[in-house]
Amino acid sequence: MATYRGEISQSVDEIRTHTIDYTLDLPTGGTVVSAEGTHIPPSGAAGTVTISVSGPYVYATLGPLSVIGQHHVSIIATFSDGQKSEVRLALNVFYPAAAARETMADLIAELRTLTDAGGSDYHVGAATYWTDGQLQDVLDKHRVDVFNAEILPQDEYRGGSTIYKTYYLPDKNFEGGAALTVLDLEGNPVGTALYSAYPSRGQVVFAANTGGSAYYISGARYELEAAAADIWRRKASHYAQAYNISTDNQRLDRGR
Repeated sequence: MATYRGEISQSVDEIRTHTIDYTLDLPTGGTVVSAEGTHIPPSGAAGTVTISVSGPYVYATLGPLSVIGQHHVSIIATFSDGQKSEVRLALNVFYPAAAARETMADLIAELRTLTDAGGSDYHVGAATYWTDGQLQDVLDKHRVDVFNAEILPQDEYRGGSTIYKTYYLPDKNFEGGAALTVLDLEGNPVGTALYSAYPSRGQVVFAANTGGSAYYISGARYELEAAAADIWRRKASHYAQAYNISTDNQRLDRGR
């Protein structure tokens, strides 16, 4: 008799060990003495399943794999009394998600908050939503490149003098780090040691008084609200299939 395990996700470049517990199948006082594994890919050549046994557990290691799609792995364990038991795993194999740029960390975190997007909310085919890379892809669709835009100084009165340290960007939600460049009047980049940038809130703060000198920025800003609306639409299209409706004499239930 075969036991079927629920779907498991694994990327093509991942080497993953799957643990199978045969405790419920073992005869009283019996043990697992050996096991063998067979890989059944959706296409192409099968991979090698490396098996190890410890107590009631069988460990099946597979990967890396060459094709995406649903793969199956059959693990047949032999018990000390000669009986056999089979467990079949269904693996959803996907291409690894592109890593997000470090300069997008603050924007991605804010987008997760606006959209209640977890790291593994649901699956579509072999893809798991929402990775940082997927959120970045949505943000990049709502990107506006800015070149040599003037930033405005804020005067501050301190100790009887007016100083200028804080400058305001033309908008909030800029990409940070090396993706944001501050330029002087002649278009030369300003050394990052001379200021601190707060691109998500739209500020640059200089370490010393600039006297109100003109500065500019080049970078990319993001329409965060539009990206959030885009993600909510995608989530709604997925969860629309998971309905629960009750009326006086009817019930429709497709909850997942």
